[in-house]
Amino acid sequence: MSVISELKSFDPIYSRILKNEREILSNSKLFSACIKGKLLEFIRDDQFTLFSEIAYKHRRSKHEGIRLVTSIDDHHTSTLVEEFLAIGVQVKHITNLLHSIHFVVSDREVLEIMLEESKLSFENDPSRVRYYLNIFDDLWTNGTGARKRISELKAADT
Repeated sequence: MSVISELKSFDPIYSRILKNEREILSNSKLFSACIKGKLLEFIRDDQFTLFSEIAYKHRRSKHEGIRLVTSIDDHHTSTLVEEFLAIGVQVKHITNLLHSIHFVVSDREVLEIMLEESKLSFENDPSRVRYYLNIFDDLWTNGTGARKRISELKAADT
């Protein structure tokens, strides 16, 4: 079963994730995401063009960029992450990242995604946005650069 098919099984959450994430990303000046696993694949499969456009804006100083925190625990994930790195997305690895709650936060909005419960929470309250930005910044500060983590995985194979 494909990632998209698996996520479609969460209907109507599937279409809401797409709609809300596109809106948050398109209207943002800063975009940060804490996602892993199948959701990372989903975003690559469905949002990669939009991520590329935002990364282009970042290179032209018209956006603060995209930051992604995830767990890079295997070669499949490292390959996905390398695709994001190639277009200019900044990525960091967190060991033991919680797998049940994912979130996307911009300078104005936050989308909390709870796949196991098939729930979404969309907020534009400034205090909630700051709360999630602070969580993300803590994860970012304590994360390991993706390129370093990928090198560690490759070295473990030799």
